[in-house]
Amino acid sequence: MADGAGAPDRRTLRIFLHSGFVWQLCWSSYWTLFFLRIVIDVGLDPLQLLLLGTAKEITILLVEIPTGVVADIRSRRLSVIIAFIICGFAIVGAGVATSFAMLVGTQVLWAFGSTFRSGAEVAWFTDEVGSLEVVDTVLPRRGRFEAVGSIVGLTTTALLATATSLSIALLAVGIVLIGWGIVLIFRMPETGFQRHEASARSRIRQLLGEGFQAAHRPGLRVLLVVTVVTGFASEAVDRLSVARLAQIGFEGTINPALLVGGASVVQSLGVIVLLLIFGH
Repeated sequence: MADGAGAPDRRTLRIFLHSGFVWQLCWSSYWTLFFLRIVIDVGLDPLQLLLLGTAKEITILLVEIPTGVVADIRSRRLSVIIAFIICGFAIVGAGVATSFAMLVGTQVLWAFGSTFRSGAEVAWFTDEVGSLEVVDTVLPRRGRFEAVGSIVGLTTTALLATATSLSIALLAVGIVLIGWGIVLIFRMPETGFQRHEASARSRIRQLLGEGFQAAHRPGLRVLLVVTVVTGFASEAVDRLSVARLAQIGFEGTINPALLVGGASVVQSLGVIVLLLIFGH
């Protein structure tokens, strides 16, 4: 609950900020290491890289609403904890998988786990502080925590991967994510949650109905088209950029983990600068 006028409880605020830090640390490190591993160590071709992305996106599309219902009718806290633990195991799997089929499985598992967190963490914080105004003031600060987490994760895991291997670095990232999920079991409060009285099935029907109704709005249809187009474009860039770097021979001068990780760190620094400029 709020600690004084307009101020969130310190424990709740710390959990919210630190969860953003840990998630972004692991998320940015995971994708950088994962793409390097599947191109350099496993040797997937461009078609296989795109199929991995397709499996992930289809899974998200199919389970986003069913898993979101958990946060509405059961517990926001539980939904967030599930996300951290399942995604942690997905990263561990990505570190040990040696075949295309196994890698597809890790992508499906990641997609499934990540949908439990989608919206649930901010909804949990909103419930706990009971004020949208407070949430609006905290979100830019959380964004800075996330950007710093990305820098710390990319730097640390790039050095770890250089000293050991991409697989070991991925295992370390997965263990960190699972570990934070376990911390949340003991440290994450939930005092403001009010569950929906509807059953899971009726809640899913309600959400689908609201979605179809909203889809009739012209502005939202335009937004949907833009989102789909940019999604296709970003997936192609995300999936094929590392393969393209390997194709032109980026391994000869500097370790790939340091090269790609360094580029991502620069990007995260830019995010921090923008948040400092516009986040007030």
